[in-house]
Amino acid sequence: MPNVFQNFAANNWCWTRRNDLSGVSSDAPVPPGAHRMGKKIDFQLSKVGGPPKETAWVWHTIDLLCSPAWKVRSNQLIKLLNMLEIEHLRHGGAENGYLNQTYSQIEKQGLPRKFIAATIAEGEELGLLECEHGTRQSKTMSHMSVFRLTYLPCKRSDPDYQGGKPFYACATDEWKRIGADQAKAITQRAMTKRKAASGESKKQKTSSQTGTEPVPEREL
Repeated sequence: MPNVFQNFAANNWCWTRRNDLSGVSSDAPVPPGAHRMGKKIDFQLSKVGGPPKETAWVWHTIDLLCSPAWKVRSNQLIKLLNMLEIEHLRHGGAENGYLNQTYSQIEKQGLPRKFIAATIAEGEELGLLECEHGTRQSKTMSHMSVFRLTYLPCKRSDPDYQGGKPFYACATDEWKRIGADQAKAITQRAMTKRKAASGESKKQKTSSQTGTEPVPEREL
């Protein structure tokens, strides 16, 4: 058999020699029912099915994707996890457990400030993340909150182990302990908290419009 690949288009088998691909324009029209193939083509899946090269990537196991905790995540928690995964990748995947973010940074990335506390709590209860909450020093400065994604390997340190030198540990996967009913209850509680926070935000806005002193917003 010649060195070829198959392309199924318009209910017909089309055979094209691999050596002829150089003359095919990537802008050429695609026949009805056909799908444009990627740049790399090979008969062995192992050569094209591995992790992407020359770019950062993060894995999600099938157990995680099928878990109740992952399936019932709120849209706000999805945003937060995406932010933390991006931060994780920006550090070459080497700083999970030391992912630092302030409320202001999280807000700039698309999660409303009034929903941040409830969303972090939701992620912690679902076993998808851990957070060491920061504290507000003044109106302009605050300690960062430190996050760990439980479904990825993490960086740790122990003063009693090798003199406190950082080391890496496997994912702890607390989300595996969360059942379907428990996951739904956690998400519902988080939704209730966000609704309350939204109502409180409206009250503060009304107070500011009427000249009443607003209640300062808490930042962790």
